[in-house]
Amino acid sequence: MEFAKVIQTKSVQEWKEKYIDYKGLLRKLRDIQLSMQYNDNQSHRTASFLSRPAARRPSFTSQRSHSQKSLSQRAMSLTSMAESANVLLNKVSYKLSHWTKQPSIPEHTTKIPITSIETLLEQSSPEETAFFLSLDKELEKVTRFYTRKEGEVIYLFEKLKNYNESLKPSSELRREIKRNTSIGDFAPKFLRKSSSYAEFSDEKSHIPSSKYKNAKKKIKKAAFELYRGAELLKNYRQLNKRGFAELLKRYDKITGINGSEYYMQKVSESSFVKSRGLDRLMKEIETFYSNHFEESRKQAIKKLRSHNRTNTYHTAALRVGLCLGLSLSLLYYLVQNNDNPLHLRFYMGLFIPTVFALLMGAAMSLWEKTHINYKFIFELDPRNNLGVYQYLELPSFMFLLLSFMMYSDYSNLFGFDYDDIDIYLAVAFIVTAVTLFCPIRILHYNARRWFILTLGRIIAPFWFGIEFRDFFIADVLNSLSYTFIAIQLSFCHPWSGIHASCYGSSYFKEITTNILQPFISSIPQWLRILQCLKRLWDTREMIHLVNILKYLSVIISTFFFWIQLRNVGNNLTTICWVVVQTISSIYTFTWDVKMDWSLLQIHSSNYLLRDELGFKNQYIYKVSIVINLILRFSWILFLIFRTDIFHIGIIVAFLEVFRRLMWCIIRVEDEHVANCKGYRAIKEIHTLFVYPDDIIESSSDTVGVDEKLEAKKSKFDSIMKGWVNRTMSTRVSRKNKLRDFNPRFEMNEESYNSDEEYDDYDDYGDTSSAERRETVSALYASRRLPIFTDIEGGRESYTSA
Repeated sequence: MEFAKVIQTKSVQEWKEKYIDYKGLLRKLRDIQLSMQYNDNQSHRTASFLSRPAARRPSFTSQRSHSQKSLSQRAMSLTSMAESANVLLNKVSYKLSHWTKQPSIPEHTTKIPITSIETLLEQSSPEETAFFLSLDKELEKVTRFYTRKEGEVIYLFEKLKNYNESLKPSSELRREIKRNTSIGDFAPKFLRKSSSYAEFSDEKSHIPSSKYKNAKKKIKKAAFELYRGAELLKNYRQLNKRGFAELLKRYDKITGINGSEYYMQKVSESSFVKSRGLDRLMKEIETFYSNHFEESRKQAIKKLRSHNRTNTYHTAALRVGLCLGLSLSLLYYLVQNNDNPLHLRFYMGLFIPTVFALLMGAAMSLWEKTHINYKFIFELDPRNNLGVYQYLELPSFMFLLLSFMMYSDYSNLFGFDYDDIDIYLAVAFIVTAVTLFCPIRILHYNARRWFILTLGRIIAPFWFGIEFRDFFIADVLNSLSYTFIAIQLSFCHPWSGIHASCYGSSYFKEITTNILQPFISSIPQWLRILQCLKRLWDTREMIHLVNILKYLSVIISTFFFWIQLRNVGNNLTTICWVVVQTISSIYTFTWDVKMDWSLLQIHSSNYLLRDELGFKNQYIYKVSIVINLILRFSWILFLIFRTDIFHIGIIVAFLEVFRRLMWCIIRVEDEHVANCKGYRAIKEIHTLFVYPDDIIESSSDTVGVDEKLEAKKSKFDSIMKGWVNRTMSTRVSRKNKLRDFNPRFEMNEESYNSDEEYDDYDDYGDTSSAERRETVSALYASRRLPIFTDIEGGRESYTSA
């Protein structure tokens, strides 16, 4: 495999801008090769032309019969022809040089022996000089980025060790409290300063063990993330070093000069190759992990190190193909032979989310092919996550189950009486629920557990906070609102019978006239409103209130739709519903494109899109905008086909699923672009970091008080009384406060593009542990970084180091 493909597939996608520009340097090598070929051809043509008069001279002198006058005239004619040819050749040479843009290589009459990179540059052509200047620029870029990233990881690990050491006395303190002894001077400094120390001193109550265990779990996760970050940085170093070697090897092959021998010395002396701090850090993390969380170093290394093996998942692909093939066969039979489409409506409550889950497998495949790191965005465990075909196993199995149950229901496969025929539908619901919520470690238990915990986080955002996966899945549930209606309609089956109509049953009349139905159908919108309230709580930014109004418009439009169902033929209710639904559609479309996709930027280099695009083809975004606008108004079908509202409802539901699939693809792409701009490649250990009440992260590297935000909060709190000084409020970055979730803390792009150098830090890898800690602390002394909170007292602290 060519190295260009290797660096594309094995590089950290969030850091791709900071890798060596291998393709750009290859183009400069091609310029050198073309320049050398051109100069060889030019010298060959000149030598060939100059040799022609000498070769033909005997033929002129042999004709002695001509007079001296004729000979002189012929000589003058030949001289004129030679001059004309010379002029023509010079013009052609100039044109050719201008077209190819390859200036000739100056011929060195005397060459100095190449003993260093300086002598090599002195004898190089302009093209070679440009190549080496580009190499220097790339080397400086790689070194600066590596140095800063290495410093961050080392700094965080030093803080993690300090935090872990501060927890050691807590276990002794608990034992002392249980034995009813005074903790007195034995209490650690951070506990004596905590607000709960007085309670422990007076009441002699013990510290809850849940806090201590929770802190140890956080430390374990933080150690793993730091080790993973060190692994990614090590891979970054190896790929870039190999890239320089490959380019210089090609240079030697083209020019015939052993330039790699001298330039690789410069690469080897750079800090990103010379530094041994990263290797020492990885060994220290392995030792730390084995001492505190594993029985041996071997087990610690086994759990810490990522598995780089490539899995093919052939058996999973076979199972998925069999399930989908059988399912489509059954559905084709039902469509061809079922005269009563009542069954289709009964099972749509389960079919629609299953189809969407299958389509998400296609989206995952697209993200992988375009190198969009969706696994990091959704915070999946890098050691244990599902491939595309593994993920598709559950949706394809459920798709086969529903198809088989619908076929059995239609043909009464097991011969039940009509009074008991609803058992097929009941079995479909029960098996689906058991498959999803089964507590046994089968059927991809970790993936199902991740999904269930996410649903719990969605229901209680004020207790768990909001991550990307939370609001993402909550938005997906908004497109599955028809499921809530279809599930209710499914239970119309027992009252109607297999061949009867559901329309006239008492159950159908009850669910279509009950005022609670629009609210039940709007459960996903209410969940998103809770999340927006949480974000409004955290940031005091009114844009989240605007987002709340968006979901309220959807709820109101749903309410008017149910009123219109109750009063079929009433023009007033129809007009009101159309007006409200139009406002809601325009509102949601604008938010989708402008806020969720970050598109429609007028001053962008990509007109009406954005500057950075994850997909190379711009038509993907343009077509998505148009289709999203059309499908946002798919409810117009209810006005056109009023006589068959239920089948139109199914069609509209599937159109909404397709629209949501496009939204998911571009929303994840936009988040990936944001991660690339912020160079976020690992999950931050933000759960151990807090900001004090008087400090908030600013847009630069330093941290200070945001006066505008404080003034806005004062105004907001004066309106919303009772929201001041609440313990669940969290400070977030100024540039991230407009987002739907609280992103991880990370150094911004400007810090990596700064011209500031830390020369004293480049060689820290050869120092001792104590000296290294002082060096790293001095390196970050100018930055106000957060430190760990005291878990026992819950007191927040902050330092400049």
